[in-house]
Amino acid sequence: MMVFAGLRAVRHDGGSLQELFLLSLKMALLVPLLIGLIFVLLSAVIKIYGNISKPRRAKCAASTKQRLKTEYIVEITDGALTVTDPKDDTHSIGLDKITSIITQTNDSGPWGEDVWFIITGEDADEICVYPLGATNEEAALAYFSSLPGFELKGMDSTTNEQFICWAK
Repeated sequence: MMVFAGLRAVRHDGGSLQELFLLSLKMALLVPLLIGLIFVLLSAVIKIYGNISKPRRAKCAASTKQRLKTEYIVEITDGALTVTDPKDDTHSIGLDKITSIITQTNDSGPWGEDVWFIITGEDADEICVYPLGATNEEAALAYFSSLPGFELKGMDSTTNEQFICWAK
């Protein structure tokens, strides 16, 4: 009779039932132990791979977010606020025609653009929109900060809301 003990075959020549029982008991204990060891090793590999790939996924999401931010260009020139979006569409409002500055927040962060500036003008078609972190937004924020009563709001919000920072 051929019995497998561990990873090697052992020939059993009809020894006592007690020997056969002990061999069976060893096998019954050894097989679950080996399966458990394989499970632990696989879990460790998965955990290590997961920890290695997380920074890569975060870096990819951050680079996409950064790319979108830099594709919006904000300029203040010749008495106007101008925003160029990723499609190269340009929107302008005369600085003296700005009627409100609104921040709109949403729950898409940290992977999406979760803070947007909405600047409206006197006419319904006068509107400029850009995300927080757009190229040259510092110039716009410096100008907005010079307006009496301007208060930057909503920067800590993670919900879908609008905050009026300034209104004429």
